[in-house]
Amino acid sequence: MAHGPATFDALLSQTYRLYQVGEYVRALDLITHEGRAFPERAQTWYYWRTCLATRAGQTALALQLFDEALDAGLWFGETLLRQDEDLRPLQGMPEFEQRLEVCRQRQAAAQAAARPLLVVVRPGGPVPPGAGCPLLLALHGNNQNAHAALDAWRPALAEGWLVALPQSSQVGGTDAYVWNDRDWAVREIQASYSAVCQTYPVDPERVVVGGFSLGAETAVWLALTATIKARGFVAVGPGGPFTNQPEQWAPLIQASAGAGLRGLVTIGEQDIFSYTGTQALAALLKEGNIPCEMRVYPDLGHDFPPDFPHVLAEALASIVRT
Repeated sequence: MAHGPATFDALLSQTYRLYQVGEYVRALDLITHEGRAFPERAQTWYYWRTCLATRAGQTALALQLFDEALDAGLWFGETLLRQDEDLRPLQGMPEFEQRLEVCRQRQAAAQAAARPLLVVVRPGGPVPPGAGCPLLLALHGNNQNAHAALDAWRPALAEGWLVALPQSSQVGGTDAYVWNDRDWAVREIQASYSAVCQTYPVDPERVVVGGFSLGAETAVWLALTATIKARGFVAVGPGGPFTNQPEQWAPLIQASAGAGLRGLVTIGEQDIFSYTGTQALAALLKEGNIPCEMRVYPDLGHDFPPDFPHVLAEALASIVRT
């Protein structure tokens, strides 16, 4: 019996490969059929289908999918809707603009109500007397939230690590948050870090920052700039502004020389968003004499690797090893 993709991000990678060769109808059929298995990703499921239907020239279907998303209480960011090239045939149409206005109103209401959130989970075992917990500060990816991101980082608990996940207050969609404004993000992450340190017995000599996608890029930036005084970083599929302009890493890496940082970067060869930029980042870290293990997964897209629990445990131990 044939089985569909194991994760929604794997499905997106398969869909995008069809998109790249202009097979829009096949891509739409694939994500429509297989995406039903991931109801928690309805926001992205509807958005990709709307884009693919538009690319396939099926304007009525695209507007119908947009309506279904709105009826389900979902919404998409105004900037995304106005700038996405896939939606160009719809942009300016009265029918599209009416739906976009609904999204704009929902986004404004959500942003007005949004507040930063901090999710903290303690390790199961006791902390030795007089000793602090090692801390893993993990950042969700763009258009995710802290609760959804927790499962990926949970294995650190079994290794005795305190796991803290700040959630951005920059809204990107329905219950989805982004790190797009770095200054804004840094203020909130620093506040979350301070709150954790004030509330829990954190060992300041064993702090690691981690993240996925733009959360991963932000984590590396926090470590290199010593904005968070960490021993190192764990970056899964790092993507963001530096992905397309990796030379921006060079001065940060040079400035952090001698700080004793170590890191782990994982990337899938099928990662349509981050592969090239991540390769460049790894090369710059090597040139800058910052020890960083690079793990490349041939069949992986923009996702956590299947052996991440084991890889994370090894990385955390290696990063804080004296």
